Amino acid sequence: MKARWHSLSNGHWLHVWELRQRRFEAEGRWGPITLLLCAMALLLGIQNPLLYGMAPGFDASLFAAMGKMWADGDVLYRDMLDIKGPVIFLLDAIGYKLGGFPGIALFETALLAWGLNNSYRALALLGIAPLARLASLLAVISLCGYRYYYGNMTEDYTLCLALIAQLPFVRLLVSGRFSWSQAWLPAVTFGLIAMMRLNNGAFWGAWYATLFLGWCWQGRWQDGLKLFVSALFGIGVVAGPLVFYFWQQGVLENFWFYSFAIFMGQSYGSGFSPLVGSVGLLRTGLILLLPLALYVLHRWHHATPQAEPTVGKSLVAVMLFGALFGVIANSVSGHIFDHYDQLYLAFIPLPLALIIEAVRREWGSDSPLVWLGALVVWGWGVYLVMPHWFFSWSRFEWPMLQVVQVLATSLLFALILSLPVWLRVRTVQGRKQLTGLASMGLLLAPLILLGYSAWIGTHTGRPFGDSGRQQIAQIRAETSPEERIWIDGTMPQFYVWTDRKAASAYLFFDNVHPPFDAKARVLADIQRLQPKFIVIRKKRLQQYATDAASFTPSQRAFYDYVLAHYQQVQPGLFKLNKAK
Repeated sequence: MKARWHSLSNGHWLHVWELRQRRFEAEGRWGPITLLLCAMALLLGIQNPLLYGMAPGFDASLFAAMGKMWADGDVLYRDMLDIKGPVIFLLDAIGYKLGGFPGIALFETALLAWGLNNSYRALALLGIAPLARLASLLAVISLCGYRYYYGNMTEDYTLCLALIAQLPFVRLLVSGRFSWSQAWLPAVTFGLIAMMRLNNGAFWGAWYATLFLGWCWQGRWQDGLKLFVSALFGIGVVAGPLVFYFWQQGVLENFWFYSFAIFMGQSYGSGFSPLVGSVGLLRTGLILLLPLALYVLHRWHHATPQAEPTVGKSLVAVMLFGALFGVIANSVSGHIFDHYDQLYLAFIPLPLALIIEAVRREWGSDSPLVWLGALVVWGWGVYLVMPHWFFSWSRFEWPMLQVVQVLATSLLFALILSLPVWLRVRTVQGRKQLTGLASMGLLLAPLILLGYSAWIGTHTGRPFGDSGRQQIAQIRAETSPEERIWIDGTMPQFYVWTDRKAASAYLFFDNVHPPFDAKARVLADIQRLQPKFIVIRKKRLQQYATDAASFTPSQRAFYDYVLAHYQQVQPGLFKLNKAK
């Protein structure tokens, strides 16, 4: 027992694991690491409330409800509307067909497992050792799980698809030429992103720009042109069938308006703001990793002049383009929500793995890169933890002043707490202690994340108190799955909890200002379909009872109709009064 503890505490077990993994990879045996990375994906997947038939927060429940409706035969952009491209609802419809709401969570987890395996192999092609690959991916999954993960958000799927595309992108880079056998997968994933939320495509923009410009610079115009055509091909493969379907259903104009055109006006967002767009670059700490990662590539280039210089320069371009395009993508809405930060997560494995690999290669030397890399990795971790220890992390919109206060404080503590590491890493004994600390951290990190994710998954996304549970129970008991209900306001979780479809297409328009009166259209749908149940927030009912004049004419007409034709059977729950 003492020998085992000594092996765990001094990091010897990591050395043994890495040697064995190198041997497996040399023999072409990828099965064990594939299973390990699938288990890593589950560390995040079990956090998704949909896995337990419960409702994730914010837009995620709306996407799931609309995916269910599409799977059950309703027509997107006619029977249900949201300001998103169709792919997020398509993915949810596929998942729902596979296994209901839990099927959506399992489908997303499968995509994440695929992505982790592809990214692991992509880093292997760049000469990065197994341990650095695994540690960098675990760090990204941990950051996502502790801070950003909702389950079923467009940003969650974007991370999965970006990690999937990374392997063929790296293969194209390393081979130095275009190949359809590698280009098709990035193209199709790019098509999915373009038809889901176009500004989520920063990862693809960075890679396509790097490869295209690099090949054109080398005079390989045909390869660059083929790459450009492949990207258009991917969009066409995904968009073509969808456009045909919407044309056939007579909703092509609605598809264009709610997927793209609505963002070109003043219906949503606060205007373009690069300052807002850079928040995710800062909050994820990617800005702390990039400078040293670029220095590592520069150092390796000069240390091995016989190596192919194009690959290193291209990786520099990918990281710089990634930061730039990420800022542009997140500048579009002008809003600061935490889940927007996820667009930067796909860019973290590469610089983090480069830094870890560089430190490990020179760990026994007196190179400044050793203590500098150790400081950056440790400081990055402290910087990410501080906002949760000293502040209350909010999933609602952040004011810019809060961003500045939280990040400045976190950076200050990261610098202060990095001082002991700097002192320890300069001595042989200190490095042994840091090795043991890193070893125990890699062992405990997945176990802690497992416990955290299991608790979050089984305790969040539940109905709003006893009142909510009673409302849901009555709706499920007195309606069939084919019947429709209406949830007033911004509570799409009820559609997941009840597993019922919406009675109006305008499920979630309280924070959107389209060029028409959405509430009037909701009322028209309610009058036409007459759903058996309508749920209204009790606070809104009280406000209407005391200050009806503060509501718009269409809102007053809606509430007057409900009060006249429905009976309140529970606080906030109205049942159709057929006698009227």
